[in-house]
Parts: sequence; structure tokens; C-alpha cells
Amino acid sequence: MMTRSTKKLTELQGAALGIIWLNSPCTPYQVRKVFERSPSPHWTGSAGAIYPMIRKLESARLITSHQHKVGRRIGRRYLITPAGSRALQKWLQRAITKKTIGVPLDALRTRIRFFAALPRSARIKLIGKVQEQLAKHIKTVRAECRRRRVSGDIFSYLAMRGALLALQARQVWLQEVRRSAAHQIFSGGQKVPLVATQIGVTVNHATR
Repeated sequence: MMTRSTKKLTELQGAALGIIWLNSPCTPYQVRKVFERSPSPHWTGSAGAIYPMIRKLESARLITSHQHKVGRRIGRRYLITPAGSRALQKWLQRAITKKTIGVPLDALRTRIRFFAALPRSARIKLIGKVQEQLAKHIKTVRAECRRRRVSGDIFSYLAMRGALLALQARQVWLQEVRRSAAHQIFSGGQKVPLVATQIGVTVNHATR
């Protein structure tokens, strides 16, 4: 939670403040559209939180606003303040943490840790569906990567380039998972040590 005293931003607040910094002056609607257009489901799902969050940023004096007329309606345009610029810089420099550099939470990877609970046919079918959806997502991100490259905004391009490379690495990993999913993990009567996973469990599983 951000407070006036610490100006410590959450990831969502930091991203929104950065968008306002890049596009000042801008409306909350414009900020929300940036989140909605993101290829990341994490940011897309956060779009509904934009309006109340912008009010919090203004209350903390990190952004300021002025009225403007849109047709018959009166709206507000927002700009980052000097305090907001300092808070944004602090947020950027907080990137060196275990949370941002270490292995990220991955719901799919967690499930694959327990793939032995599924029959062989179900494993192969599930991975096939994931690969199909991933290929579509890569196509979308690659197109966005090209668009940002020609825009001349090098850091926007590099951010999307990082997303593309991560997805391509995921694609290679899933190919390996699919090959392994076609085989039984345990042989009868043999005890197989399993390595620790992201949920922090190390066990020896005796097969039946």
C-alpha cells in the first residue's frame, strides 16, 4: 500500500504512474486503454482498477489534474508532479529484488510438477492445447514487437522484445514437456527422488 510518507508504489501504481509520465497530460481512460491493449493477461486484468488507483495517486500528490471539456462532458487530464517523478524513479530502482529477478510464479509450471497424477493421454492432450494457445499468443506479441520497433521508442520495443523471448523459451520448454509427458515417470517398485520445485517441496515418491 502506498502512503504519503513513503510514496512506495505497487507494481500496478508504478506502471500507471509511468504511463502518465510518458503521455502527460492524459485521461484515466487513456491509461486504462494502455492496460487493456497489453498482451500480458496480468495487466489486462488490472484495467478495472485504474480509476480508483488514479484517485489515490492524486490524493498522494504524485499526479495533478485539470478540467477539460469533451463534447458536453467535463473530464480531467492528469500530469505527473515533481513528487511523482521522484516516486517513479524510486520504483524503477527497486527492480533489483528477489521478486523481480528470481523465478516468477507460474501456474502452468506448478501443475506440470504434478503431471504424473494424470493419465498419459490427458497429459498429451493438455500440453497440445497449451502449445496451440501459446503459438497464437507469440504471433500477437511478435506483431506488437515489430510495431514498437518502428515507432522509435527503444525502451517500449525492448520491453516487448523481452516478452517475446520469454514466450519463445516457454515454447521450447513445452516441446520438452510434451516429449516427456508421453512416458511414464515411475517404474514399478522403484523409488525415484524428485527435485524441489517452485512451491518448495522435496520428496521421495515410492511408486506403486
